[in-house]
Amino acid sequence: MNIAEIDVRSDASRFVRLYPIGDMHFEKFHFDETRFKRYVQEIQADPHGFWVFVGDAIEGRVPGQKLYDPDIIRPRYKNSDYLFQVQEKMTELFAPLRDTPGLVVKGNHDDYQQWSGISQFLASISGAHYLGGEGMVRVNADLGGKARSLIGYARHIIGGGSRPGSKINNAKDVALVADADFYVAGHIHDSFARISSRFTLPRRGEIKLVTRPSAKIIAPSFLHDRLQGHDDYAAKKGLPPTDNGIIIIDIDCENMRFYRRETRY
Repeated sequence: MNIAEIDVRSDASRFVRLYPIGDMHFEKFHFDETRFKRYVQEIQADPHGFWVFVGDAIEGRVPGQKLYDPDIIRPRYKNSDYLFQVQEKMTELFAPLRDTPGLVVKGNHDDYQQWSGISQFLASISGAHYLGGEGMVRVNADLGGKARSLIGYARHIIGGGSRPGSKINNAKDVALVADADFYVAGHIHDSFARISSRFTLPRRGEIKLVTRPSAKIIAPSFLHDRLQGHDDYAAKKGLPPTDNGIIIIDIDCENMRFYRRETRY
């Protein structure tokens, strides 16, 4: 497991914001580039935020690979200079995030071009910490003379299921791996956050019930469920549409509370 540490400055209310970023597969016609760029602009404009990308920036398949589908790939990515085109587009999409603390986890599609190190490239051009397949992070929040730390865990996950119940179970299962305050996962092309608590007792001093809330997040994907004229994997398998909301997590660092907020685009 990889580890990292980032520093974030809270706002006047002692809040910081977590911006999860999920699957993109940006070579596909289904990638909603306009929406993604609006989200990046929102992240850029927030001096009190940090972002976590949990993999599958690219579709990653080229002719000859299993499940390669030329009908859903944009023309610019069908040439022999595929990797150059991918790196050029990735730079356009992620370089604007260089001045905002970030983390990058690789997805299964990012690994299809194993020799290219595409996830490391994404981390390098965005100024983010690269966590490999999974990782933990300590977020040091500056509350204006007072410090507070948050612990996070991120991975892409595998599997997922087609129904909300199984997806929620997968989101909760990431909490079985690590002891953290927030968990971010991707892969299942959905979007939700479940905020729940565990309870414990102090190891010394006055005995009292202590509440420990945590946020389990499936990062929003930036893909159309269906697109006229193009049938991707979801359409061919008859998978149901997913939640397409973009959820941001507002974190009250003073009281260690998490709040869900959805964008309006």
